Amino acid sequence: LFAGICDASNAMQAQQSGSELLPIPEQDNSLPMSLVWLSSSVKSCTASLPALLQNCSSDGRVSILKMASSQLRLLSSFATAEKQYTTTASMPILSKESCRGAIEEVLESGLLKHSLEISLGLSYRANWWKMDDELRAISLEEEAIACAFVISFMDLAHFAADDEMAPKLLGEVLNALNKAKSQNEHQVPTSDGMFHVARQSWFIEAEYSVLKYMSDIGVGESDRPLIMAFAASLVGRLNVGHEAIAYFVFGQKALFRTDGDQEGCTDLFRSLFLGELSISSRDRKAQLEHSNKLFNKGLIDSLRSTADFAAAANAREERFFLPVGATWIWNVLSSTITSDEVHSEEDRDRGIKHATGIVAGALSFLVRLERTCPLQVNAGTKLYHLCNVCLFPEDMLRDDAITAYLDILFRHLYAAPDSEMVRDFIKECFHHSRLSRTKKSTEDESSGTDPSLAAERLLLNDEMRALDDFVGDLCESFIEYGGQYDICSRFMRFFLRHDFPTKITKSVAEKLQPILNLLTIEDESRDSLQLSIVQSMKGGLPSLDSSSRDSSALLDTFATALKKSNKLTRKDYFYVLAVSFLSRNLASSFQRCECGLEAMKKRLFGVTSATFFDIVLASKQMLCDERGTNTIVDLKVTLVGFVVDRCLDDSADLQRQEKEAQQLWQLNPSDEFAAWERALDYLDDFQNDNA
Repeated sequence: LFAGICDASNAMQAQQSGSELLPIPEQDNSLPMSLVWLSSSVKSCTASLPALLQNCSSDGRVSILKMASSQLRLLSSFATAEKQYTTTASMPILSKESCRGAIEEVLESGLLKHSLEISLGLSYRANWWKMDDELRAISLEEEAIACAFVISFMDLAHFAADDEMAPKLLGEVLNALNKAKSQNEHQVPTSDGMFHVARQSWFIEAEYSVLKYMSDIGVGESDRPLIMAFAASLVGRLNVGHEAIAYFVFGQKALFRTDGDQEGCTDLFRSLFLGELSISSRDRKAQLEHSNKLFNKGLIDSLRSTADFAAAANAREERFFLPVGATWIWNVLSSTITSDEVHSEEDRDRGIKHATGIVAGALSFLVRLERTCPLQVNAGTKLYHLCNVCLFPEDMLRDDAITAYLDILFRHLYAAPDSEMVRDFIKECFHHSRLSRTKKSTEDESSGTDPSLAAERLLLNDEMRALDDFVGDLCESFIEYGGQYDICSRFMRFFLRHDFPTKITKSVAEKLQPILNLLTIEDESRDSLQLSIVQSMKGGLPSLDSSSRDSSALLDTFATALKKSNKLTRKDYFYVLAVSFLSRNLASSFQRCECGLEAMKKRLFGVTSATFFDIVLASKQMLCDERGTNTIVDLKVTLVGFVVDRCLDDSADLQRQEKEAQQLWQLNPSDEFAAWERALDYLDDFQNDNA
């Protein structure tokens, strides 16, 4: 109650002239007198707080925490209100020295450590979905009181803490943040409901109070990534009514500063959000003003989370900016560049330059986070938004900083093993497309369907449609201008992975048929080429690593591309990939399946003798290593390694090998399948010798 009186006094004094609740002169004199009336209670708090904290045992901790929280709130509120009236000639009722004494007592008691671990326990989480963790054992009462305690303590520390006290307090906060990060970075959310909005609010306000204090005193360079990720995850969990908190975060230049930001790109990036919050529309400006009163102790019009708007919502504008969700940074990369106000070429160039700065700022910020303290968003989702940059105007892809950041992020995300990467990519693509969901497809569920396509039937019709549209757009941009940029080639390779629907792989191969050679990256190292192909394959020899064979449709796609493309050389990425896929399935069919051999015979009919020779030799190598390692990774590496070594061998180029293959395999030129029969004899002889 006493703290509320102080807050009301402070709010009334802070009003601009013209406010309906501005006190008249006679009433104005009563406000400082209220501070005099409360002075004995304030002094009693500073005197009784040490004794209260000495009895801080685990049994009575909740009641002590509640009392201490109330006392700290009174001290901080009183100190703020008293500051309005204190002059240089007057003696303050509550001195900073007495406040520092209270802060020291709290630090020594361990109560702050306990409260920080509770109130910051949900930091670094991507959303509010319920998760199984140790916080479930804490009562809601203790959870709420701990958050209130931290809020009150941080307000008082902001007023009174000095340089000598700051390092100790900073250490307590950093320890709690590190603990929260380690607990939450591997948490998997479940969809059994969300936290109640009241719980969300007290956690958010506690995190906000900590972030304000940290931003005020500053942190060392080694700890900045931890605070950057803390702020970024907080923004992702804000709701309607928290606009003032978002505005504060985006107003902190130091939070977004990165090492490679030479041209102020991160300032453009955060200014984008500041503009969306405050100047993009009249309603958003009103909402920000209302939120600012709620969180910065202004004179509020209502306790609702939304403002009282003057007019009905405009159907063409989104009234509220929040919530932005866990992917708010990544969404910048998949946004649309509009040109409504472009009247000349100069305006267009200026707009492209501004958009380039924003995207470069977002990428720079993400690189810093991913390298040090990545956000809790799955790799497939991140890759989807990253891939969208390839759809931006070519002027942006020409920017060296953007292509460098894209390459760093792609390599970082793609290198990490993630069995759900493609599935998450497709889900995010569908979510971003804003297509309506329909019932699951039953189109290919007949008994004659290829069992290797079962995973594709799990996709919704709209998911497939969204993915197909997206990949089609990427292919068009790649043909138009993207093929000259290595990063675009890397993204197009991604869609040739075995776990993408065969329809997508086939679509990419067919649309890029004339320029499949552009998927090759100039001066790419052998290890990089091998890693890219290994990650695209299911496994090695199925009889050894229990991996499944590839679908007939996928194998047909690779074989057809090899027959039609006249620009591919043995060093090209697509050639090595296709030979790797076809050779593993030839070896598997040779071991187990006569019908599979017959299908491979028809499939490979028409490929050049040299290509056929490569496929057979790679199959032989698979059979040769049958008694060797038997893990999926080892067998994939072995197979791909052999194919890469042979294809990169300059002593056996395509033209020279063609002659070699003619002599070895086409013993009877009049028989169109002579090469196939010779190959089977070769594999059979080899297997018998090996046995």
